[in-house]
Amino acid sequence: MNDGDGNWIVLRYADVLLMYAEALIEQNQTTLALPYLNQVRKRAGLADRIDLSQSDARLAIEQERRIELAFEGHRWFDLLRTGRALTLMRATGKTLSERDLLFPIPQQQIDINPLLKQNPGY
Repeated sequence: MNDGDGNWIVLRYADVLLMYAEALIEQNQTTLALPYLNQVRKRAGLADRIDLSQSDARLAIEQERRIELAFEGHRWFDLLRTGRALTLMRATGKTLSERDLLFPIPQQQIDINPLLKQNPGY
């Protein structure tokens, strides 16, 4: 069919709520973030999370994203963004190194812009 690209970006409302809650938590506004987390949990029929510290709220958001967005391709990027990829993957027996967290910068791009430096390990 010639009806356009097959590349559709799907952005779910639950994803937006959880991203916003995560941003608030990183600004140390956990109290403001919890209603957004709980809105996602309430839709799923789960109990509210209350009185969480900043570190507990981070883990709660991570867990909620893991479950809510399962099979949607977000998990790896969440782990990279939060700096937990190596720790969690190694805990499951995977042998990853810092090199595995970044792609190499194409040599053509480095040639164009000599200020670019290749990622470590490449």
